[in-house]
Amino acid sequence: MNNSSTSERDIPTLRSFVARLLSLSREILQSPIRYNESDHLAFMSLCFVSAQIEHLTTIEILVEAGQHKDAGLIARSMIEGMCLLLWAARDTSTRPFLWRSYALVQDFRLMRAKEKAGERIDPSRKSAIMEQIKIHGPQFFTKKVQKTKLEGLPLPKDPYRKDTNWSGKNVREICEEVQGAPLYERIYRETCQWIHWTPRGLGSTIRREGDMVYYLNQSADTAATALASGFQALFESLVLLDSHLRLGFADRLKELGDTYIETLATTAKDEANFG
Repeated sequence: MNNSSTSERDIPTLRSFVARLLSLSREILQSPIRYNESDHLAFMSLCFVSAQIEHLTTIEILVEAGQHKDAGLIARSMIEGMCLLLWAARDTSTRPFLWRSYALVQDFRLMRAKEKAGERIDPSRKSAIMEQIKIHGPQFFTKKVQKTKLEGLPLPKDPYRKDTNWSGKNVREICEEVQGAPLYERIYRETCQWIHWTPRGLGSTIRREGDMVYYLNQSADTAATALASGFQALFESLVLLDSHLRLGFADRLKELGDTYIETLATTAKDEANFG
């Protein structure tokens, strides 16, 4: 979808499929879902799918309102979530629990911040956090801290990895491992310019005509890419959830996915033949 006219042509089709996917996803979550509390991939998948539904709904609203660049930002988040979930599912014995147990690090940091602010922490709550962080915290040590520990030196007060790096890998590495690099290149890196307020990201939105300055917030390419990326992110997350918990929606998901690919391929072929 590099051609603006092609993107404009695809947007109504993409929005139609997004609506169908959102409808099916809500039906899936409204169906009986049972899983064991120790099934960390199930818990992670449900969390991610729920967030993906919310994000794709927001993309649809933003595209309708002509706020295409911000729709791209949401799609960026969806791609990251999809890649993280697919990456975790590749090692169900460790990775989903790694994600879930990182909550202990966040609880630990919140407790320290409250103590620093002079707030009273319930002793039993503090004891529980410290007990669990002692058991599970070392898996989140930074490489520098791991080296310090091996050398027998005192550890820092907060020896853990940053919230955005619970996995020990950066987003690009994770996307590459699950064959998501093309998506990463297409929207994740490009939206960095917008989200980090760079001259390239913001300067391209300004147009001058005489003494007037105009802000351009619409881009058919960005809108189409956001819709397509969002569709894929939610779709793949749903397929994983359905497969893992055997929810019974595999055939309907496959039919929707096949129709989506076939429709876009046919439209692209017609454009090539008659464009």
